[in-house]
Amino acid sequence: MTPCHHLLSVWNPSYSADVLDAHLNILLKWAREYADGRAERDDVYVWWAKIRSKNRYDQLPHHRQILALDEQAGAGTETHLYLTDYSSLYVAQVGEITDDDVRVTAGELDHMPPYYKDHPIDFWFRLFDMRLLITDEPIEVIAELKKLGNTAYHDHPVSLYGGMFHLPLIVSRDPPARWFSDN
Repeated sequence: MTPCHHLLSVWNPSYSADVLDAHLNILLKWAREYADGRAERDDVYVWWAKIRSKNRYDQLPHHRQILALDEQAGAGTETHLYLTDYSSLYVAQVGEITDDDVRVTAGELDHMPPYYKDHPIDFWFRLFDMRLLITDEPIEVIAELKKLGNTAYHDHPVSLYGGMFHLPLIVSRDPPARWFSDN
């Protein structure tokens, strides 16, 4: 059996004071539209972008491996994007991963916060759901992230303050977590 892989990234509050709230509000807006019959179930998502560092000119060394996780997500395997700012931790259900610029596709700007407009993007993640796991507890975040194995380091536990570069990290989790099994 092929192991299930997930992703871990850090959000940067310098892009927007309310990064997570901006994404959650869009997701909730589309959920309300669907509940009111003004949108289809397939419209309930938000795009999360991995903003490219202006100091990096090449692709990430594991660019292809990140894109390969789109096949896993597309096959219906619960695929997670863990998001942290070092003191809080969220998990998101990934529906699609692409390096195509989705901003040029009609209607997609309605599914993302406006602050992505002027940034170069490495990847786009279509998220179907997001959940808060830990808030304002860095020690708990460290403990939870140690449950993830960093595939770049032979699946050794993720270290929040060591090895958090070339984000997003590709991670594994044993035993697996089914954060979205109720969807």
